[in-house]
Parts: sequence; structure tokens; C-alpha cells
Amino acid sequence: MSRPTFLQGVAVALLLSVVAALLFTLSSTLGGSSGLLRLLIAATVFVYLIYLLRRSRSGRES
Repeated sequence: MSRPTFLQGVAVALLLSVVAALLFTLSSTLGGSSGLLRLLIAATVFVYLIYLLRRSRSGRES
């Protein structure tokens, strides 16, 4: 694995945001709240950061 290219990072970020939007839409129809939105935003950022960190450390030995 190599470092992610810019377009790969954009594609992953777009995919994560679409999934989060779908989850929020489905959940809000069932009675979701603003707390759910905050949780989805935090989870999306966390998953994206983990993706970037795992891809950037792929060539190093630990």
C-alpha cells in the first residue's frame, strides 16, 4: 500500500459523507435529534482520519 492520492482521499471522504447523510436521513425520520448529527459527524471524521493514518503508515516498520 502506498500513500493515498488526493483523488483517493476525496473519493473516500465523499463516500463517507454520503453514507453519513443517508444514515442521518433514515434516523431523523424515526425521531432523531441534533445529538445524532453530532455523533455522525464525529464518527465520519474519526473513520476518515483512521483511513488516512493507516494509509500513510503503510511503508514503515513498527
